[in-house]
Amino acid sequence: MLLPTPATAVGQVLQAGLAASGGCSVFPALLTAMPFHTGGFSSDGARVLNL
Repeated sequence: MLLPTPATAVGQVLQAGLAASGGCSVFPALLTAMPFHTGGFSSDGARVLNL
C-alpha cells in the first residue's frame, strides 16, 4: 500500500526490483532446504531430518 502504483515509472522500477530480489532469494532457500551432508557440514534440511 505504501509503494507507488505500478502505472508510474517509479512503481515499475520498484516492482521489477522487488521481483528480482524475490527471485534471487528462492534459489538459496531451496538449496538450504535440501538435506545433504558435506564433510562436517549439514544443511538445514538435514538438521530438520535429524530432529
